[in-house]
Amino acid sequence: MSLKDVITKFTDSIKDLTNLEVTTYTGTLEQVVNATTGQIQWDQFKPTGGKLVLVGATMIQPRTPI
Repeated sequence: MSLKDVITKFTDSIKDLTNLEVTTYTGTLEQVVNATTGQIQWDQFKPTGGKLVLVGATMIQPRTPI
């Protein structure tokens, strides 16, 4: 996939930039990490096993200048 394709796919996936919400968790979710590649298996990313703790949360709501 070329850089142009990546950028196009990214911009096509953006639906709403009025809010940005970021949450950070710590804990274990070994079942969603591929043991061979070390990559997250996003389609299996469900905290049904393990323990997660929310350690940070940020919400940014840009405002239009008056």
